[in-house]
Amino acid sequence: MSSITLNISYKGSTKKITTTKSTTISQLTLNVLSNFKISKDDYIGILNYNQKSLDSSLPIRLTPLINNCKLTLTLKKLDINNQINIRLMHPELGNQIKSCSIGINLFEVLQLFQIQNLENSQLRILNSYFTNDQYDSTRLGDVIGDSPSVVIRFEIIKSANEKEKILKQQQELNRLQLEEQKERLRKQREQEEEAQQQQQIEKEQEQARIEQQDQMDIDQEKEQDEKYQHDDLPIEIDKPAVESNEVDKGLVDQANQEEYTYTEPELQKQPQLYMPNPNTNHSSQTYENPDEDYQMTISQAKTYHNIIKNTIAGKNKSKSPINGPDKTPKKYLIRIKFPDNSILQINYLEDVSSIKFGQLIKSIDELILPQYIDLYDLKLGYPPFTKLTQTFNANNEFLYNMPDFQSNETITLIWQLIKNDLNINKGPFVKQQNVIIKTSEDLPERVLERKRGELPDDEPKIKKSQTSSTKSIGSSTTSSSSTGSSNSKSILPKWFKLNKKSS
Repeated sequence: MSSITLNISYKGSTKKITTTKSTTISQLTLNVLSNFKISKDDYIGILNYNQKSLDSSLPIRLTPLINNCKLTLTLKKLDINNQINIRLMHPELGNQIKSCSIGINLFEVLQLFQIQNLENSQLRILNSYFTNDQYDSTRLGDVIGDSPSVVIRFEIIKSANEKEKILKQQQELNRLQLEEQKERLRKQREQEEEAQQQQQIEKEQEQARIEQQDQMDIDQEKEQDEKYQHDDLPIEIDKPAVESNEVDKGLVDQANQEEYTYTEPELQKQPQLYMPNPNTNHSSQTYENPDEDYQMTISQAKTYHNIIKNTIAGKNKSKSPINGPDKTPKKYLIRIKFPDNSILQINYLEDVSSIKFGQLIKSIDELILPQYIDLYDLKLGYPPFTKLTQTFNANNEFLYNMPDFQSNETITLIWQLIKNDLNINKGPFVKQQNVIIKTSEDLPERVLERKRGELPDDEPKIKKSQTSSTKSIGSSTTSSSSTGSSNSKSILPKWFKLNKKSS
């Protein structure tokens, strides 16, 4: 329903007033005053519903009033000197705020704000509109009642032609914007297509270049293989008799030297802690190869590479897989590196298939100091240094099912605190109970590095085999070697050991 009927009582008299729901309470009050013949110049009417006064600025539809409800009218003496704050919103001059009495009319309000051109204009106060011919006859207090503030909107009434012109301008602007957007999308599609075509061309060129390079590498390898297979062996072993004496002397000297034999250390179930030795100078114990080991040409390197590759290929054909069909590691040798350069080694030598990631975390927690428990992360000790997630599901996962523990039986992990400001290098981080304490110099790789210079050399054996071959063939090649072999040398360099045993 767009209209509503209200029963309004004043001093025992009741009257029914019907109005629209869009009418404001202030407009309804003026209508009620007129019906009860009360001068609006002397009094301000207040409508009460359920003993509560209604807001004069609200339209009826926003109040709790229903059809045929009862209202009570009370009067208040009009004070024309009562001040009110007015906020005038002008489309050209913007917003202005001023104070005035409620006894002035709308024309005087506009004069207060210095609005000159009033033709084809209207004022919107609350939900009511007042045209320019009503400015002189409408008092501000009659419109807003006793409200302490009000917003007045000044609007310019445009003719139908002006509205149509503005509408056409807006439509033209929308059309231009739409065309501009279509053109921008078209150019964007063209650029994307050109980029895709360029990428396809570059991809094809790169593929062709790779295929060409692969073919060149294959041809070069074939050429090197053919050259190696057709080498003249008698030239390699043709040596002067004087050199054989030097070889015999070298064999005797080599046999007299004390040789070091490396043996793998026995694996232990008890955890081992390798502590760094600050007094050890590692640089002085590092074995350095002689300079002559690095004197090699590119062709020599390629030849040596082909020999090694062919040797490995032959061995791979004869060998069976390490673990056969079962890829489960037989043991786990896990090293954890700490910020103070100490290394904790935990060995799982039995029942590897039943070891879970949570058991590894528990073993670490039992060995580190209590203040670091649950405050650290683990990540792989080699690129890309993947961080191991410590969650409930991950802790229940078997180690052999985790990708990071499938490739090798020897695993290196890096232990670090979660907060970066706690990652100090002083330590200690590990308890020294229930572990075998060693120095970093006792690590197998450190021991082997220090003893590299004492490892047995197979150079005398090679020379001995070459010498015996020379003697056996010497009788059949006497006539040919007597003419030009006295000044000939082996075409193979010292680094090339044809009979070197592969460990």
